[in-house]
Amino acid sequence: MGKIGLGKLVWGSISIASFAGCDDVRYREATTSIGQALTHIATADADVTIREGSGNIGNYTFCAVRGDAGSVVGNSCLIHFPMPVAAPGTFATVTSAIIRLRVTNGSPHNYSMHRLVAAPFDEWSATWPMRAGQTPWQQPGAKGSSDRDAAFLTISAPTVGDLTLIMPEVGRAMIGAWINNPPSNSGVIISTTSTSNEMVQFASRQNSEPAYHPTIEVQYTANTAGAPGTPDAGTAGSGSF
Repeated sequence: MGKIGLGKLVWGSISIASFAGCDDVRYREATTSIGQALTHIATADADVTIREGSGNIGNYTFCAVRGDAGSVVGNSCLIHFPMPVAAPGTFATVTSAIIRLRVTNGSPHNYSMHRLVAAPFDEWSATWPMRAGQTPWQQPGAKGSSDRDAAFLTISAPTVGDLTLIMPEVGRAMIGAWINNPPSNSGVIISTTSTSNEMVQFASRQNSEPAYHPTIEVQYTANTAGAPGTPDAGTAGSGSF
């Protein structure tokens, strides 16, 4: 799908001038009794793996995560969600946030979600060694401290089905920063420190079933004074069935 001209939207007291990093934006918005609510479909996701080396697999219908046990395994899943951009003088405070994924292959192991801190990855050229084109990760697999933050969410996905990930405080602050400071939105990475070859698979945005595409639901309040939170506040949480 080509670019969609959104013009200027006004949500509550936040003037939304545009969406950051959006080529294909599918979203819903609503005003609730406690603030604004939005639902966005991921605009980019990619599976990066040792197995493919410098080969890009952003067109896969799934995004896999499994342990790095040598030269033939090791996968991580990159996901980017678009966010509205707050106009100057306004900012959002995120009060709740949920990421919904569809598990297409379960695993008994735990996985972790991290905020990507490098510049945004490119869905069609990201690989195990490269973030975009010929621009490398600090460490292959986006494992460097300049590639990702510490894990903020533990994920358990033992069986096939819908997976609901409730964002802890640090995750909500991260999403608030994406709205208030769009360049900070480089997306997230799901990975594992396990050395097991067993992998979990999530449906990607390339999946033929739209209901399975990665989705984020955000509730926030609009503010016109003060300072927004920072994405490194709070404590880690967990998400599971």
